[in-house]
Amino acid sequence: MLSHACVLDYVEETVNKMLVCRDPERLGYSKYSCPNHPGHFKVVPHSCKSRLCNACGKVATDRWIKKAMSDLPPVEYYHLTFTVPLEIRNIVFEDKRLLGLMHRAASRAILSWLKERNNSIPVILQVLHTFGRDLKFHPHIHALVSAGGLDIETKKIWLVNNHWPRRGLEIRFKTNLLNLLLKKKKINYSLKHKLWKIEWYIHTALAPVSADLTAKYIGRYTRRPPLSEARIIGYNPNFGGQVMFKYEDWYENKATKAMTLTAMQFMERMTWHIPPKHLRLVQRYGLLHNRVKNKYLSILQKMFGEQTKENKPQDPPTWRERQTKMTGKDPLLCPECQTEMVLTEVAYWSKKENKIKIMPLP
Repeated sequence: MLSHACVLDYVEETVNKMLVCRDPERLGYSKYSCPNHPGHFKVVPHSCKSRLCNACGKVATDRWIKKAMSDLPPVEYYHLTFTVPLEIRNIVFEDKRLLGLMHRAASRAILSWLKERNNSIPVILQVLHTFGRDLKFHPHIHALVSAGGLDIETKKIWLVNNHWPRRGLEIRFKTNLLNLLLKKKKINYSLKHKLWKIEWYIHTALAPVSADLTAKYIGRYTRRPPLSEARIIGYNPNFGGQVMFKYEDWYENKATKAMTLTAMQFMERMTWHIPPKHLRLVQRYGLLHNRVKNKYLSILQKMFGEQTKENKPQDPPTWRERQTKMTGKDPLLCPECQTEMVLTEVAYWSKKENKIKIMPLP
């Protein structure tokens, strides 16, 4: 188990949880038995659902993408990216709760621009990523923004917008974020003036993109760990352990490079990207904001129609379906009579009693 004086509580909890993933003695299990042959049963260990776990992250990603696609009306979208300079990264690295301010600053930049341009409210889906491909701490916001918005006055007209000024959004984003940091007393006026002079990189797409492809692109980094197992290319047990992994360098035309870190460095970088509790990596603004979403849902459905059966996102496969596809056998069919097994026992870890407890079934 992870234990060190300088390790934050939420980091230790996340890592320890991942280490016991699918351990029935620590996380519990569900037991399925054949009604005709009680001697034939299947014990399914519970998963950890940790952000550091590759297996659990894949399932969570599929569910997130389905939910995101269900919320998005069938219009064109632009993919915008908001980044911050090194000085800001150092500030939020020391207190990762400040990462939420990036969400607010980016959304205010987008909303204020569209309000001034054509007085409309867009659909905004934002995702916060904290890592680069080489595992460095590189917080940035991916924003999926509709190519237009609902007219604020009439609430009946969809006003198209195909222009996103990089410089204009940069000024609005840095103004909002610096003011928020100043309000939190994380910077002073002198530092604010210095940071204002630095160029902040904002990427604005020149053409609209497919909502489903973009949601899949940004979604795959939302629930999954910073580094997949497939990218680890070697491990050297000597010198305290060395981990080698590959990554694409976007500054050199996506050239594939290899990086070697000591085991401790590797684990440290992985834990950099565990978010604090209650920090929301995904935020919805504009017409998707929770306070107004239901109000505008019927208006958007009248304008664009409801999603058809063909273009509705499909439910991600269940554990049973995944196992059947992978092994070619249904894990919940009795090998003796091919009868479907039924849930007969559920066990879970009780923090209060510090042991596994069996839940009675009706």
